[in-house]
Amino acid sequence: MSETRWLVRGKIIYNILVNWEELKAYFNIAKIQGGQDVRYKARMLWEMLSDGTNYLYFVFASPIVTEFERLNALFQSTNCKPSHLCHELEIHCTSLTRRVYDENGFPVPLEKVDFGAKFISESERILANEKEQLQKLQDRCQEMMFTLVQQVKMRLPRSRELYDGLKKLSPSVVLTHTNRPPYTDLPCPISPPSRTGSRSVRKPISTNSVPSVDRRRHF
Repeated sequence: MSETRWLVRGKIIYNILVNWEELKAYFNIAKIQGGQDVRYKARMLWEMLSDGTNYLYFVFASPIVTEFERLNALFQSTNCKPSHLCHELEIHCTSLTRRVYDENGFPVPLEKVDFGAKFISESERILANEKEQLQKLQDRCQEMMFTLVQQVKMRLPRSRELYDGLKKLSPSVVLTHTNRPPYTDLPCPISPPSRTGSRSVRKPISTNSVPSVDRRRHF
């Protein structure tokens, strides 16, 4: 998977997860009947697939990676509104945050972390008698979600209002004769022109500001 593109890694993880038992059986046969150069790699892969902890890591990571890929593909689209992208990112950040933090922003205890329904059911089936190993697994998954929340928050825009105003700069919106947004609703608004007309009105010059000239001295 090291050379796999980010936009398809979720599919690769899902396919491995769905065909886990079939892959384990395949490499079990390959480590016995394969050639000399294949047996070592086949045995390594079979041992990895035989480890229930690795299976639970895939169960935990599969929906998270898939959701990040969906957002990544959305940001690479060419006809998506910036405000919609910002909204999707905020929803994703809120969803991740609620899994590991309470309403006051404090980390929840390990037993209250939302690891996902399938992860909980599979971990109870595989590691029911190995509480210590299960706790280590949950600790690493919790740390992963802490890191994900921090990384997503770093990518949130500083000003949501700016992103909401960008859609009003679209030519189809600005040049329309109906439902045209007010001038002051545009992002980074500039002071509107004077209502007296397009011509600039010059202010009269005060005579007090003009320096006096001694004509007898110069002429």
